[in-house]
Amino acid sequence: MTRTVAIFASLALSATAAMADDTEGSIFQQEFSGIQSGLNEIILNAGSQNPASLETESDIGTAAPLVGGNVDQLITNALNVLVSKGSVVSNATQISTGSQYATNLMDGRNATLADGTLRQMGENLANVITAEQVDSVTQQFGPGAMQDVTNTALLRGNAGSVVQIGRNTANIVEAELSIGLGSQVFPFDSTQQINNFVRISDAAPLPAEMAGFDVPATTLIRMSSDASIWQEGTNMGNILIADEVRDVARVFNGQQIINNHIILDDIGQAPPQITQSGINVANFVSASRVSGLTQVSDGVQIVENRVTDGSLADLTAQVPQYTHVAENYVNVLHIRAPGNPSGGTLTVLDATVSASQEARIPQSSVSGNGRQVQVGNAATVER
Repeated sequence: MTRTVAIFASLALSATAAMADDTEGSIFQQEFSGIQSGLNEIILNAGSQNPASLETESDIGTAAPLVGGNVDQLITNALNVLVSKGSVVSNATQISTGSQYATNLMDGRNATLADGTLRQMGENLANVITAEQVDSVTQQFGPGAMQDVTNTALLRGNAGSVVQIGRNTANIVEAELSIGLGSQVFPFDSTQQINNFVRISDAAPLPAEMAGFDVPATTLIRMSSDASIWQEGTNMGNILIADEVRDVARVFNGQQIINNHIILDDIGQAPPQITQSGINVANFVSASRVSGLTQVSDGVQIVENRVTDGSLADLTAQVPQYTHVAENYVNVLHIRAPGNPSGGTLTVLDATVSASQEARIPQSSVSGNGRQVQVGNAATVER
């Protein structure tokens, strides 16, 4: 659990400023009902004398193969973000009923990506607060809210390494001192989803379930001896980090889905190293003192890590070095050792813990081997 908590902390925003003189605090209200859509699309086409040009869909037929080097496709969407370091937030309301899409596509079926690294990274942030102190907070992701990251790579030639990373974060509050009365809600029809997909094939048709990726049926990848594929997805919903958390109700009834998929029609085309990782986190609290906290979960958490052939038969056992991680966490309390703003350490009696947790959430992971973790209603206490 220590390693997992470290992951959560690294993803959180930092707030280390001193208390402001404004003890009354500020009032904020943010509402978003629109669409944020980011698209990076690269098409490599062998038709020009330029040896190292990239083309977009608008100038198809004008570019030649990419013969070497690295390619980065990076997207960040952010909505309802409040950064109020060094001050008190008296009341904050953040509601998002909209959608965020981060889509990266590399289409190299007609050219060569040689000896480099293709990095595809997409991140969506919704309802984020960083402050010294938050007296009252309401965060709602939905109804009908969506965060979607899709990374798709279609390559041909002596490819180097492929890195695909997706991160979705909704409803997160970090305060150095305290988080008071409030709620975080993630309704039934709200979704965080990550799709990382690499196609390594020369002729086989796509399975019907992959049609949504709009992937051509004929692609070809020849991996070099030191090549690798890394696919990683992280979904986080309803996160609280503070020294003290009190009187907060959290409901997670949505969906967190991670799908890492590699299709190898010819196992000889597999890179020596493949890593697939998926982590879903819902209703997580890290604090020294917790009182009046309620956490209820009735949603869905899914991680699927797959290396298959065109018929979806499992090939993970045939990959020379295959690493798999699938972790689902819901209703998790991390009770830190109590600190004292005036110096020293508070006694255990000063660091009360009062919380209720209820989980009716289905958690599932799919893979051939590797580490699988399912955690519901858990608490770690450092004293």
